Amino acid sequence: MKTLLYLCLFVYTATAVPLKHDEVNYPRFVKLSDNDDVMQTVDLEEQPDTMLLEDIYRNPDNNRYLLYTRDNPLAPQTLHLNNTFGVFFSKFHAWKPTVVIAHGWLSDRNTEVNIALTDAILRKSNVNVIVMEWRRLALSSYITAVTGVPAVGRRLGQFLEFLHKVTGAPFESMHLIGYSLGAHVVGNAGRELGGRVARITGLDPAGPLWNLNSNRLRSSDGIYVEAIHTDGGVLGQGIGSAIADADFFPNGGISQPGCLTSFCHHKRAWELFASSVTYDHFLGRECSNMLQVSLNICHGKIFKMGNDDIRKRGSGLYRLNTERRYPFISVYSATAVSLKHVDNKYSRFIKYSDHDGVMHTVDLEEQLDTELLEDLFRNPDNNRYLLYTRNNPVVSQTLRLNNTNSITLSQFDARNPTVVIVHGWLNDQHTKLNIVLTDAFLRKSNANVIVMEWRRLALSNYVTATAGVPAVGRRLGQFLEFLHSVTGAPFETMHIVGFSLGAHVVGNAGRELGGIVARITGLDPAGPLWNLNSNRLRASDAIYVEAIHTDGGVLGLGIGSAVADADFFPNGGTSQPGCLTSLCHHDRAWQLFASSVTYNHFLGRECSNRLQMSLNSCRGQILNMGNDDLSKKGSGLYRLNTQRSYPY
Repeated sequence: MKTLLYLCLFVYTATAVPLKHDEVNYPRFVKLSDNDDVMQTVDLEEQPDTMLLEDIYRNPDNNRYLLYTRDNPLAPQTLHLNNTFGVFFSKFHAWKPTVVIAHGWLSDRNTEVNIALTDAILRKSNVNVIVMEWRRLALSSYITAVTGVPAVGRRLGQFLEFLHKVTGAPFESMHLIGYSLGAHVVGNAGRELGGRVARITGLDPAGPLWNLNSNRLRSSDGIYVEAIHTDGGVLGQGIGSAIADADFFPNGGISQPGCLTSFCHHKRAWELFASSVTYDHFLGRECSNMLQVSLNICHGKIFKMGNDDIRKRGSGLYRLNTERRYPFISVYSATAVSLKHVDNKYSRFIKYSDHDGVMHTVDLEEQLDTELLEDLFRNPDNNRYLLYTRNNPVVSQTLRLNNTNSITLSQFDARNPTVVIVHGWLNDQHTKLNIVLTDAFLRKSNANVIVMEWRRLALSNYVTATAGVPAVGRRLGQFLEFLHSVTGAPFETMHIVGFSLGAHVVGNAGRELGGIVARITGLDPAGPLWNLNSNRLRASDAIYVEAIHTDGGVLGLGIGSAVADADFFPNGGTSQPGCLTSLCHHDRAWQLFASSVTYNHFLGRECSNRLQMSLNSCRGQILNMGNDDLSKKGSGLYRLNTQRSYPY
């Protein structure tokens, strides 16, 4: 009888409370965007779906708990409340920290925030990541979702209590992260547990119907509660007001650089947080009040925004200013961004030879040159685009982003295929690979060959060069978009070729264009600081992506692992005949590729796995390595054996 009475009370309150009295900022009808950035008209006085809310309250399986670990980073295991065996036979380990991610409205397990945060957190730390999917409620009307948030949050708290009892996982090693409505979900989960979890992070907590709502995220919900506000304007999707122990307001907390829509401002919160997990580079300056935040005149102490530190403590209002693109470097980030965690294959100090054969000792934890990186983000002329054609095979013409005349008055011909060549670290336009590849392409085909020189960054220290690669690549992508808009040159006739660090540059260029260029070829993509780096070359960066690995040994300069559609491992991919130095093994990638453009004579045999490749026992199909074929397609691992001298 008591249960029935309680349920009746729940249904009554869910129906009777229109929630409009909670709001002072919003009109009745507001525009909110879904995760495809499609605007939805939301009636803030709509009646909630009471039948759905009753089921949400009764049925614990409306919340799904999807476990990801380093042992299963892509295929989750589903944990269930009160199912002890499911937990015992999973990859969950109580001795690891536990991170819970809760998405927002109109989202589910496949929403980008879940994927990006899971990837960033697992690359950084050996933890249990639990994505809580609450799609049944999240895909309902906004008013219904808001009304059901406390019940969803309480159920999450009950699940974590169950997990603690079954495994002994301490609350002091739990970090709950919620985006938008999910921020209020994790607040209610923490409240259910009496504020005992180590940390809660709210990523632009939802605003509409929450400003005066007693069920919103608050500072007592965890031992430390942090909020990052990015879309807190008058009609923003975020709450905008201070609700946590420490509240951060990037760029003032209302709008974000590079964003034109409320959805973009809103999701920048989780994009910044993901970057902070990787680099821990955002430094906020404490403000005395919101006026100081708005006027950007804060002069208080410095405190880091974001990161994954479960022992983090602090309080106050903080402002910082960021760049418009990943990794969104902060103006206040005067300290180094350490990249050592993105790679566990290499020791801190490695030897790297330049193209004069001079050995350099590289410190993989060296300080970043933040002034250089900030200039690279701002100034497009740090990339130079040097055009060679059969009409000017020796003396280049310089093309410029957003300078139409530099293109229309050049020898560029949109009817011909376009090849872009990107050098690596400690290189410039005169590096031998640029000369050799340009010559090979122009002898073979009537093409536009563009050598992209990025020497300003490439001649900096290795850690700075690595950190700047995404920005350089994105700028190249923007240049190719401009070239296409001016000349009509189709992306389907573009081939982007990169050596070493340049391979990751061209990957980011292709990503900037949405993977629509015909082909990308990575020539021994750089290894140090790239093995677990989400900005590395990958198969989705173009219609067809190929990688040639020649120096992928334990301390090789190349990445060694499969990163493309088709990955070729000449002579096993770790050392090359006739070579005695790592630089020689590394350079052999572009030497083989140049030869393949001329002769198209390298036949790789597909391998079922890396062991077959190492043992030279591959028996699969044959695929040509290299060449200049824009219509080339294929996938898999391939081995071939070559000679010690040209044409190999």
